Amino acid sequence: MDLDGCTRNQTFHNPLSIIHLNLGSADAAHGRDLVMTLSLIPGTRKKRKSFTLIYVINHPEPPFLM
Repeated sequence: MDLDGCTRNQTFHNPLSIIHLNLGSADAAHGRDLVMTLSLIPGTRKKRKSFTLIYVINHPEPPFLM
């Protein structure tokens, strides 16, 4: 799932569920967290931006395969 250049309230579709990102300051208080990490791309001086979705937003519980 590529979240590069994501915007507020943008919806992403994936095989498990529809993930709705509602990025804002209040999200952490509701157990919603999106962690951004910057890593160096080997052989260049550019940085790669990657996101780790800690909790599925607007979902009662983490998704699981049925």
